[in-house]
Amino acid sequence: MAVKPKFYILLQLAGMLLAAVLSYALLSSSQPAPTENMKTRMQLPAVTVYTESGTAVSTEDFRGEVLLVNLWAIWCPPCIAELPDLDTLQVRLKDKGVRVVAIAMGKNSAEEVRQFFDEKNIGHLEIYTDSDRQVVKRWPNSGIPESLLFDRRGNLIERFQGIRNWDSPEMVEKVRALTEQ
Repeated sequence: MAVKPKFYILLQLAGMLLAAVLSYALLSSSQPAPTENMKTRMQLPAVTVYTESGTAVSTEDFRGEVLLVNLWAIWCPPCIAELPDLDTLQVRLKDKGVRVVAIAMGKNSAEEVRQFFDEKNIGHLEIYTDSDRQVVKRWPNSGIPESLLFDRRGNLIERFQGIRNWDSPEMVEKVRALTEQ
């Protein structure tokens, strides 16, 4: 008789485990599984971020430019590692109509981001913060660093999850090629 209660407890635990696995599978199937590079052509809703002076700027304000949005944070080592390449990319392609918008995620103020940029010699990227968390709330994201490449019409062309060498010839060409469309 002592075996039956243990059996029922094990059966209940197995049932709960099965329910958890099925719930996870259903939830994760509602969004595409992350891939190395997610290629797509879609419009994302406009979001508002804030400049160093506190001015609200909408992503709609960048229409007409090829836009590379980078989501990063001060506490993220891979994010920090790719900032110099993004800074260089901004210099290399600015005259071609490319704008690199590095948006600091989290609770850091614009002043803290400015100090951080100065310490890291990031001199060509403008300061943008997501202080009211619109990017997180309105755009699908898988963590940071993540970069989103938009064409001149505001179509999302490709998402890059994780660190990239933005100064490599392949990445420079990928971004530059959009300026000819």
